[in-house]
Amino acid sequence: MDSENTSAPMQSSGGTKISRRTVARGVAWSAPIAAVAYAAPAFAASCTPQITLGPGSCKCPGQSQTNEPWVYYLVFCITDANDCAVSAGTPFTVTEVKSNPVTVLEDGGNDCYDGLAGATGTVGEGGCTPPIRFTSHSSANGLDVKFTLNGQPLETTGIPAPPNCSTVLGLETRCDACES
Repeated sequence: MDSENTSAPMQSSGGTKISRRTVARGVAWSAPIAAVAYAAPAFAASCTPQITLGPGSCKCPGQSQTNEPWVYYLVFCITDANDCAVSAGTPFTVTEVKSNPVTVLEDGGNDCYDGLAGATGTVGEGGCTPPIRFTSHSSANGLDVKFTLNGQPLETTGIPAPPNCSTVLGLETRCDACES
């Protein structure tokens, strides 16, 4: 008797007979698929590291400055990227901020604060961007942030708007200082 003519014992499951050889073939075919799945990008569409607002983020109340009714000072952080296999220290760059749903915040950099040109931080604790100054002609309850990480464009939506600067100890002077 040779191995090709020897039938493997059959196992019965709910009226269906499955041989061990059939199971072994199925496992052999699925192994390359598992290997391909493992080689997928570190943060595929199902895994987007989330940007959050860091300490020092606030917005000035409406009409606080002439011709700039709403001023935002925003610090952006990515601390949860390990879930997406992104190493600490990986740089990220903020490219656009909108107050939901559609108003793009304007680059409001001045002599005291960076605008979007300084919107780079690194992934991990303490790797946030410096405070970035934005202006807008509308206020919002939430923000949508577009950013790049490892050259890939990503977006975090529905970030709650920051608190009013006048209610955050030590930040209340931002709304009056350095208006140039």
